[in-house]
Amino acid sequence: MGAALYARAALGILAGVAASLLPWPESASSSASGGVGEPGAVALLAPRGVIRGVPSRVVWLTAVPARRVRLRIVDDLGESLVERSPAIDPGRRELLLALAAPERARLERAGAGRVELALMASSGELLALAPPARFTLRPPEPVDGW
Repeated sequence: MGAALYARAALGILAGVAASLLPWPESASSSASGGVGEPGAVALLAPRGVIRGVPSRVVWLTAVPARRVRLRIVDDLGESLVERSPAIDPGRRELLLALAAPERARLERAGAGRVELALMASSGELLALAPPARFTLRPPEPVDGW
């Protein structure tokens, strides 16, 4: 019985070593959607979820060396609330939003929005498109007399 146990352990170790030498299999869903580390992939980090006030910046994660960004914030009906297409440095992963008073008022009235981000080359060629990220504005907390 002892020899069978050792043989089974040796086979398990050899199978583990052999498996570690093989490349990791990719499923069709993971290669189609792409991870953030893959070329052409981009993930929106902020704003998303419930936030305290009108967003002041948009942050993303990508390996794409984009020269231009196309940003849209739309409401639930698809109406554009904010739209920007600035040139950026290739390593930049953040866009500050200097909102005009009408844009700020539209965002506050909407109470929620969807951020759409496209990364482009300086020629205008689309390099990457982020899946939209939703956010909801939290109403200001009431002051209790202080």
